[in-house]
Amino acid sequence: VVSDDHGKTWQRVGPMGLKTNENMVSQLENGTLICNMRSTAGLNQRAISQSSDDGNSWSPLLHDPNLIEPVCQASTLAIPSANTPDGREWLLFCNPASKKRENLTIKVSFDGGKSWPVSRLIHAGPTAYSCMTLVGENCVGVLYECGERSSYEGIRFAHLPLQWLM
Repeated sequence: VVSDDHGKTWQRVGPMGLKTNENMVSQLENGTLICNMRSTAGLNQRAISQSSDDGNSWSPLLHDPNLIEPVCQASTLAIPSANTPDGREWLLFCNPASKKRENLTIKVSFDGGKSWPVSRLIHAGPTAYSCMTLVGENCVGVLYECGERSSYEGIRFAHLPLQWLM
């Protein structure tokens, strides 16, 4: 389901494909919706679908070999060009960048998710679910599960300046 009025009303969209769940939708400045999904297709890659008509129809499901996953929830966040250090729109992606639940990483795309040239490690040990938000005008906050021996030992918050992601 999606809302285009800040949660006052909701509309059902899709379906986008089989063997996906824990979806995250981001909207780019040009209006394109990008749905990034956990995939149980056995590829250890995120599933992606796009819509250019407010979610009424979606592109065929594709798996992104640049977004490795251990079949785990991930998060995406579109950062408007007015907030970035270089004046370009950024799409952020955060997950355990491994086939195991470890190495929480944030990646940056400057072309709406077509490529991911920037990758920064947040936590090298066991990690699991994460959620991102813009904090102020120039920082990203990441709330995530992590630990030394298990992904579920604790929850941490990372405050990451956008400049660090360049």
